[in-house]
Amino acid sequence: MLKILTDMIVCVIFAQGTFFARLGEDLHELWERLTAVPTSAETVLCKAVYEAETQSFIFEENSGEIAPAGHFAKLMTLLLAQEAVERGELDYQTFVTVSAHANSMQGAQIWLDVGEKITVEELIKSITVGNANDACVALAEAVCDSEESFTERMNIRAASLGMEDTYFADCTGVSEATVTTAHDLAVLCGEISKHEQLYPYMTTWLDCVRDGKAQLVNTNRLVRSYSGIIGIKACSLNGGNALAAAVKRDGMTVVTVILGSPDEDSRFAFAREQMNSAFAAMEVCTPQMPPEVTADVSVVRGEKQFCAVELENTAKILIPAGSSGKITAEYERVETVQAPVEKGTVIGSVSLILGEDTVFRSDIRLAETVERLEYGEALKRLLLELLKM
Repeated sequence: MLKILTDMIVCVIFAQGTFFARLGEDLHELWERLTAVPTSAETVLCKAVYEAETQSFIFEENSGEIAPAGHFAKLMTLLLAQEAVERGELDYQTFVTVSAHANSMQGAQIWLDVGEKITVEELIKSITVGNANDACVALAEAVCDSEESFTERMNIRAASLGMEDTYFADCTGVSEATVTTAHDLAVLCGEISKHEQLYPYMTTWLDCVRDGKAQLVNTNRLVRSYSGIIGIKACSLNGGNALAAAVKRDGMTVVTVILGSPDEDSRFAFAREQMNSAFAAMEVCTPQMPPEVTADVSVVRGEKQFCAVELENTAKILIPAGSSGKITAEYERVETVQAPVEKGTVIGSVSLILGEDTVFRSDIRLAETVERLEYGEALKRLLLELLKM
């Protein structure tokens, strides 16, 4: 009860102006310190720690367990809306007319009226900060003709990301048929982290929409205290507490997902612990190749004497911190090819080895097409060389 009263006081203070908003932040921080209790990471049911730049999982426990998605479903709504903005289909200042369907949403909401006009930007704020169901449906209908067609697109996008255990029955997560896993949510958050235009909204603690009629309070405490935080969402889920957080620092983007924490504090404590460990223990690096791996190859009877070479895979890799100097390269490739040759032809492969592990592998391919040198052209070139002599 005291926590609820504190949050209500913070919202009222925020409405009075910048000075009081800062005072509200101090009060909220004081509350956290007074109520902080030691927690154990063992109590967290489903966990995943993911590095988004390399698409690598650092740690997983029960991460494939299927659970109701709840408010986390809104993350896919957010992603699809942002992608529509970047394709030019929507603009942040585009006005959306609220439908009766959006108005009918229960639960968390900003109390939109039928026929009301509200910008895409305010709808994005309302679902990233306030988890508003009515705003989520209004945004989905702005992207597609209906929530149903939007939901179909959500499932198609989930499949494209490899979210094999996720299914969207709606765009808000109200339906218990909308399910996901900690593993899939980590992948989704990693994809969202690519869209920097969303960072200011995902890290907002207090805001308001609809000309101040609806106050928004972010339940993700990390947005005010953790270095490099870029969001993403904290909520209650299936009777427990849940968190999906993303942090960008030192060339890494670490995502932590927690489903089923027994109390609010343990999810934040576990997230801090895991992210601190990830940044201390791991690093992201771009594979460095010996020059001979990508050296040009000779072309016999080709219109060109040499052909450029490239790697099929140029992805970054995740390795233990400070170990980049211990990586060795093993490769094999042909040094001469017979014309004609086509771009993309595989001429070898390269692997990077760290200890006993292969941390990177790529085919070596031809970077261009070289046609066969015809007899007449060959004779012409020979005559020209003779004239130079």
